[in-house]
Amino acid sequence: MRGRAGTGVGVTPVGIHHAVVGNSGGRTVGMDGAGLVGREWHVRRVREDMDRLRAGAGGLVEVVGEPGIGKTRFLGAVQDLAREAGFRVVAITGCGAGRTQDTECAGVLRRLAVGLFGAPAAGRPGPERMPAGPRVPVVVVLDDAHALGPEAVDFLDLLTRTVAAVPVLCVVAHRERQTPPALRFVLARGTELGVVDRVELGPLSREECARLVGDRAATRRAEELFRDSGGYPLYALALHALRTLPTEDSGRRTPAGPGAYGFGHFEALLLGETVGLSPQEQSVLETAAVLGPVIRPEVLEQVHTRSAPGRFDQALEGVMGRDLLRLSGRALTFRHPLMRRVVYERTSPLRRLSVHAHALAVLRAEGAEPLELAPHIAGSVSLEPLRDAEALVLAGTECESVTPEQAAVWYDRALRLLPSSDDHAARRFEVSRLRAGALARAGRLTDSRDVLQELLRRPGTPGTDRVEDRVEAVVMCAYNDMRLGRPAQACAMLRSEIAPLTSDRTSRERLKLTLELGLSALLAGEYPPVRHDLLWAHDAARNRGERHHQATVLAITACGEAFEGQTALAKLAADSAAALVDALPDALLAERGTLQTLAWAELLLERATDAERHLERAQALLERSGDALAMPHVLIEQAMIHLYAGRLPRALGLARQAQEASRTTGHAPILTAARTLESHLGAWLSPRRGGSRERDAVADAAARPDPAPAAGNRWTHLTTTLRNHTRLSAGHLGACAELLLRPGGPDLRVLAAPLLPQYAETLVTAFLELRDQEQAASLAAFAQEYASRLDLPGQRAHAARAHAHVLAAAGRHDEALTHFRQAEVWFAQAGKKAELARCLRDTARTLARLGRSDDVRSVVRRLSGHIAATGAGCLRGDAERLLATHPLHATTGLKDSLTKREQQVAALAGTGRTNADIARQLGLSKRTIENYLVKIYRKAGASPASRENLGHLLPRTAQDAT
Repeated sequence: MRGRAGTGVGVTPVGIHHAVVGNSGGRTVGMDGAGLVGREWHVRRVREDMDRLRAGAGGLVEVVGEPGIGKTRFLGAVQDLAREAGFRVVAITGCGAGRTQDTECAGVLRRLAVGLFGAPAAGRPGPERMPAGPRVPVVVVLDDAHALGPEAVDFLDLLTRTVAAVPVLCVVAHRERQTPPALRFVLARGTELGVVDRVELGPLSREECARLVGDRAATRRAEELFRDSGGYPLYALALHALRTLPTEDSGRRTPAGPGAYGFGHFEALLLGETVGLSPQEQSVLETAAVLGPVIRPEVLEQVHTRSAPGRFDQALEGVMGRDLLRLSGRALTFRHPLMRRVVYERTSPLRRLSVHAHALAVLRAEGAEPLELAPHIAGSVSLEPLRDAEALVLAGTECESVTPEQAAVWYDRALRLLPSSDDHAARRFEVSRLRAGALARAGRLTDSRDVLQELLRRPGTPGTDRVEDRVEAVVMCAYNDMRLGRPAQACAMLRSEIAPLTSDRTSRERLKLTLELGLSALLAGEYPPVRHDLLWAHDAARNRGERHHQATVLAITACGEAFEGQTALAKLAADSAAALVDALPDALLAERGTLQTLAWAELLLERATDAERHLERAQALLERSGDALAMPHVLIEQAMIHLYAGRLPRALGLARQAQEASRTTGHAPILTAARTLESHLGAWLSPRRGGSRERDAVADAAARPDPAPAAGNRWTHLTTTLRNHTRLSAGHLGACAELLLRPGGPDLRVLAAPLLPQYAETLVTAFLELRDQEQAASLAAFAQEYASRLDLPGQRAHAARAHAHVLAAAGRHDEALTHFRQAEVWFAQAGKKAELARCLRDTARTLARLGRSDDVRSVVRRLSGHIAATGAGCLRGDAERLLATHPLHATTGLKDSLTKREQQVAALAGTGRTNADIARQLGLSKRTIENYLVKIYRKAGASPASRENLGHLLPRTAQDAT
């Protein structure tokens, strides 16, 4: 019988048929235990016990672990294994004292003892009375044995004394916190005697937790799931089901698999823990759930006594005895927050209202902080609305940096309590602005913008006449527009607000608006029109002595001038901005994105080291402040720096983190850029030899629709330059050219100026593949002319390489080699290591066309080192083909560099012999041969994949070598 739905027990005087209690959970577990995540080793332990059972030797397995750790699921796998092995299975689950089913289980245990041993458990027959036992091996599974009562103790005591004499394997699971001392003693004694095999189930790892719910371990969602569940499978599945609840109209069918159940299923399992509580115990549990996640026992007693008089101490002891509440230091906590959630939601609304009111009175009398009062103010009927509203606002400000979503709730509750009269309009305006800020911090940008738009809709409304309050709201609204990919709308709104303030030469409000205008214009690609505004802002900030605002203006200027191709001005502004921010304390740099903007400018100016330093500081500031909105910017800029410096695997990890952060904050333009960056890095990490995920990323990016934002947008620039590389790698040449020319125009001048030679080189490659040499030559000439104006070594290198490709296509390989060599020098000077590796590949190809085999191998040796250092796996196949097609037939250079023994090993390896064969033939150990081969590969500049070519590297044959 395979299923375990329902409850049925059948034990006859002559043997055992089956007992069924529990639920398989939709799981199919094979003999290797592969249906369980993170429990493969534990299942192998039980399989070994079953192998001994098949040989006629019984045993006892003790399975221990905390509630929610997956003991029941593990026992379900044990039952599946036992049935697949042809054993009879008896499965019994404890239900707790005082329940009808517990009495039935006790009767089953007594009949089971008679069926197995010929005597009831209490009889405890000695060895001379032992029966022959059942003919067919039996697996007895006892789940929640701590709740089975004294019959379980007697049964297991009898089993530990006689287990070697009968073919019975008993697998017993229990919670040590709730297990009676007698049962723990019996199992501990059995462990000491060597008849009990103890299996401890611990929390899953981060990777296992992600695999359990079908997610990737590297995602933010998986990280949060692991953190909130503690690695406990039950809580992980419940939280996953809770966070993926379908809408009422979605009609989504429940799929098969471990995470297939909805939250209601897990809620029922958790509520099952409360079945059998007395009314007083249930009352204490409900009161604790209403009070909060951390409960002081004295407060619990006072509130419970007020709302439901009764014997508190005895009831609390009963709840703690069921391991529903635990003592943590001097406070009580629920076993897991999910347990509190389901108890709270099951408590009647009137009961919750009463407990909240009593808790508020008790805590206020004790002088509790607003953050402790807030849940009870929100959960009760307010008798002092103004006082309660101010307490809620204070609670919101206290928790906003850590839990902005909760802060937004407290601000919203405060607004409901504040009167709508004109006397309180200013306060309502301020609290609404605070709520909008909390919503933005929580990633709800659209909701935040809607709140602010409602506030700003009527400038004459009471409460909006204070200029400083209105400016703060306008700046926040513009910030949301930028993050939502609408920088042009942000610029328009800011200009309309700045216009009435132009007569004030040092206005603090005008300065704030102008700084936000500069950032918005930078993102919108409209920097030139704000140059004059930024000059005014710089002078105003300097006159006011506000160095942090002065640094922000300089950072914006550096980035804007770099985008316009004015690298000399950009370098001056970047130097001044860096000098200021390096001297400023962190507290003054937490807003405005000064560090991120400066780092972007430094990256455009090929100052990767400075950019990395400033981004590391920015990330530390954001982590301390809890600002999730700006984190995607920092992550994607860090990924670009690692790409620039040739640290490709690290760049890929950061690109994936940027995707997760962008999904959380709802920043669509950055999400698009992060996806494109991942695809681009997948191409670098080799779509041919890399993992399937990288191959899929390249294919998806090549087929994905092009981004539609206006040209000049900062994230459009990034997406464009990366996507054209990806399409080129995937062989979509026409689409690559169309993608670059459509937003940039025939000469690309609308695209970001400091990257134009890089764009042009990609187009040159595409047009040469399309056999349009005239267009390619025109673009190469443009790239060289523009790169000389930029005076950036990296862009000079791209232009030189583009011109080299045109020369090579025309058959002028000697001239092409000169330009490839010059490009190598400039790439090395710029620190663009991955591009340097690509340039070495191009140099080696040109040398091969010129027939200079010695030089080919020398360059390939350098190339192999750069491939290993950067992770540029897409170049590995080219390096190996160059080695294979240009062996040193006519030279003794490699031969002279090898010892006689190394020559012998190389020659034999080239004939296809294995390491073991070579070792036998030369009378050496296999390990020695492996060491020789490592030295040979290093000297030859080859990789182990080139083993079959070793025979061509030397003029000697295998017969000569021996």
